[in-house]
Amino acid sequence: GKSRNLILTNRHGCSRRRILRRCYGKSYGSSRETADFYRRLHPMQKEAQPLIDRLRLVKDVNPPFPKEVTWVLFNGMYKDLNINIVCPGKDATLGVDSVCTIPASLVTYASIQAIKPDLIINAGTAGGFKAKGASIGDVYIVSCAAFHDRRIPVPVLDLYGVGMRKAFPTPNLIKELNLKVGRLSTGDSMDMSPHDKESITANDATVKDMEGAAVAYVADIFKNNYNYRTHPCVGPKDNDVSRENSQKKASLEAEMGSIDAAGLGAEKKPNPGKATILALGKAFPHQLVMQEYLVDGYFKTTNCDDPELKQKLTRKTTTVKTRYVVMSEEILRKYPELAIEGGSTVKQRLDICNDAVTEMAVEASRACIKNWGRSISDITHVVYVSSSEARLPGGDLFLAKGLGLSPETHRVLLYFVGCSGGVAGLRVAKDIAENNPGSRVLLATSETTIIGFKPPSADRPYDLVGVALFGDGAGAMIIGSDPDPISEKPLFELHTAIQNFLPDTEKTIDGRLTENGINFTLSRELPQIIEDNVEDFCKKLIGKAGLAQKDYNQMFWAVHPGGPAILNRMEKRLNLSPEKLSPSRRALMDYGNASSNSIVYVLEYMLEESKKARNLNEGENEWGLILAFGPGVTFEGIVARNLDV
Repeated sequence: GKSRNLILTNRHGCSRRRILRRCYGKSYGSSRETADFYRRLHPMQKEAQPLIDRLRLVKDVNPPFPKEVTWVLFNGMYKDLNINIVCPGKDATLGVDSVCTIPASLVTYASIQAIKPDLIINAGTAGGFKAKGASIGDVYIVSCAAFHDRRIPVPVLDLYGVGMRKAFPTPNLIKELNLKVGRLSTGDSMDMSPHDKESITANDATVKDMEGAAVAYVADIFKNNYNYRTHPCVGPKDNDVSRENSQKKASLEAEMGSIDAAGLGAEKKPNPGKATILALGKAFPHQLVMQEYLVDGYFKTTNCDDPELKQKLTRKTTTVKTRYVVMSEEILRKYPELAIEGGSTVKQRLDICNDAVTEMAVEASRACIKNWGRSISDITHVVYVSSSEARLPGGDLFLAKGLGLSPETHRVLLYFVGCSGGVAGLRVAKDIAENNPGSRVLLATSETTIIGFKPPSADRPYDLVGVALFGDGAGAMIIGSDPDPISEKPLFELHTAIQNFLPDTEKTIDGRLTENGINFTLSRELPQIIEDNVEDFCKKLIGKAGLAQKDYNQMFWAVHPGGPAILNRMEKRLNLSPEKLSPSRRALMDYGNASSNSIVYVLEYMLEESKKARNLNEGENEWGLILAFGPGVTFEGIVARNLDV
C-alpha cells in the first residue's frame, strides 16, 4: 500500500495509472561457480511467478508484440492499478533465458510502444559490492544506471558509452520501506574483467547487472518515469535451502568481500551552510578539429599561402590533440568576408556567436540538470558567463528562455572576464547559494572563437597562438548548500573563495571589440607573471580559509589550462608532482583552452582520476585548490573539498 501511494500520487496525483514491470530475475556473484549456482535456482520467469500469483495476474494469450518473439506478458488490476509484467522468454535457438542488454532494450521499447506505461519498474536480482555496503538479501532502489563495458576513448563519445542516467526519484518509498540506495553498473558479461572493474569503480556502483542501463536508455528516449529496484546477490531464503546452497552463499559473500581492494569508501559530508557543486555538464559544437590537420585546414579555408607563417604555426607546441569549434566550411561559404583581412564583420560575427553560445549553453545546462537528477523548476538562480557575445538583453535571458526557466529566476551576467570566468562564476554562485538558503544556482559558461577568427597575417603573429590553442564549447554546474541526502550527491564543497588582480598588468591580456571582431593580444610575459605570483596567492587563499599550510602535493589541483607554459611554470614553482596537474593537462589535450568552460572539464577529469586512485588503493586528497587566471591580470581561487573521496 505504501509503494502504491507513491506511484499514484507523487508524480501524477490521479487515481488510475498503468505500470509496466519487466522481470529478468537473474542472480550472480563474482565467480563462475556461484554464478552457475544462482542461475539454476532462478530461471527467469520463475522469479517473477510469486509476484504474478500474489497480484493474480493473468497471462495475455494475445500480447501486443510481434508474433515472432518469445516475450511473455502478464497483466491485471490490483486495486486501482493496471499492472503489466513482461518477461523476455526463451531464446528461440538455444532455449535459454534471454538475458543481457539487447533483449532488455527490445522488450522495453516494444512494451512502451504497446502499453504506454506511466512508470517502468525494472526488478530483479544483481551482484553487489560488500565494500559499498551491500549484503545478501538487501533491497536497493537504484539512483542511476550506467554501462561499464562500452569503452569509447574519444571525447564526448566516452560519456555516451557510459550512458549515465538517473532513475525516477522515490524518496517516500525509500523512507517508508527503509530501502538502501545505490548506483547500478550494467554490462553484458557475468564475469568482471580488470577493465570492467575499473569502469564499475568509476561509475561508483554498488550493484552490477546485465540489463538495467539498457532499460534506462530506452525509457529516457520516451521520457518515461523509470525506477530500478534490485536485490543484490539474492539467494533463496526459504526452508528448502540445503547446506550446499548455504556454503555457496557464504562463498559468494567472501567473493564480494574481495572487492574491498578497490578502495570503495563512504562519501564525505559537506559542512552545513557551505556551497557545494552538485552536478557538472558540458556541450560542444559539431566540428571536431584534429591538431595534426589544423595547419593545412586553417591556411586552406583562409586562402592564405604564406609558407613562413605556415611554418610558424606548425612549430607551435600546445599539447592540444583535439578541439571543438563552431567555425565550419558552411559558415565560411555564407560569410566569406570572415576570411578576408580588414573587413567590417562584427555584425556577422555576433549574429553567429549569439546563437551558437546560447545553443551550447542550453545543451550543457540540460546535461548538467539531468546529472543532478532534480526538476528544472528547482533552479532559483542563474549565473551566465561568456566572452564571446555582446547583446542586450544578455545571454543569461536567452539561456533562461531556452531552458524554460521561471520568469522569477534571478539572473547574473558576467561578460568578458576571459579565462578566469569559470572560477569567477563559481565564486559568485557560491555567494548566492550561501546567502539564500534552499537556493539552487545554475552556472553556465559558453564560448566560441568565431568572435576573434581572422586570416593569418605577418602583422599579427600572436594570432597564431590563439589558432593553435583555443577551442569552443560550454560548461555547466549546479551549486547549492545543504544538499538533500536522498536526491542530491555533492561532488565538491566550496569552502573559501578570493579574487586578486596584479597592479599594472592590465595590458598583459588585452582584448578589444572592434569593427572586425575581437582583437586579442597575449603577452609573452604572462607565464612568468603567473609563476612569480602564484605561490603568494595560494598561501593567501589557504590562510583565508583558516587552514594550516599544507604540503602542496597533499592537495588536489584543479587549474585552468591556459597553456602548457603556464602549467609547466606552476608545477616548477610549487614543486608539484607531475600527476597533480594531470586533469588540467588532459582537458587542454582534449578540448584546448576553452576559456571560461575549461574548469568544468578539469573538474570532471579530477573526479575521474580520484575514482581511479581509489580503485588502485592509492591515497586521495580531500582538500585542494580551484584556480584560474584572466585579464587584469586577475587571479581567482577557491579552497575546495573533494566530497567524492
